[in-house]
Amino acid sequence: MGSQGLPLDTQAVDECRPIKVICIGAGISGILTAIRFPQRIKNLDLTVYEKNEGPGGTWFENNYPGISCDIPSHAYQYTFENNPNWSRFYAPGSEILEYLNHVVDKYGARKYMKFQHEFKGARWCEDAGKWEVQLLRHTDGQTIYDTADVVVKATGTLNKWKWPDIPGLHDFKGTLLHSANWETSFDAAGKTLA
Repeated sequence: MGSQGLPLDTQAVDECRPIKVICIGAGISGILTAIRFPQRIKNLDLTVYEKNEGPGGTWFENNYPGISCDIPSHAYQYTFENNPNWSRFYAPGSEILEYLNHVVDKYGARKYMKFQHEFKGARWCEDAGKWEVQLLRHTDGQTIYDTADVVVKATGTLNKWKWPDIPGLHDFKGTLLHSANWETSFDAAGKTLA
């Protein structure tokens, strides 16, 4: 417990105080945060930090051949923005990413997003009654800090891939590819694959 305690608010009980929210990640949940929070919270200062160059989360990162949704496309969309025109029952990843970008732009969510900012950690500052968030800005390699009243974790789990534990895997002299980090320039023509 801090020695000073939390600072008291000066707003009246029925007055909406300003609130700063940081959301980590601009995948499907971060996009929803950037749409619904401003619609429902008055005096909101919102920033959505995303490590990639654009929104979409796993659909931005994964681009291996044949990637598609593993559930019916009509079930993989926001209830407030239906897409009756999916090309397939299990939509390809590029189409899902296109849908997510459409939603971001239609609802003005992009203005809250800061891309190429990778979350490194957060700590609660007891005396200030706020979160301090540490980020790595990819554009210049600088570590930056931001503070917020609330931090929303919308990072997902599908982008935390790792190599399988196979003895000798990293001694292999050929090209190692992982579906979660696919090299789009790779051409399998004329190659033996294992």
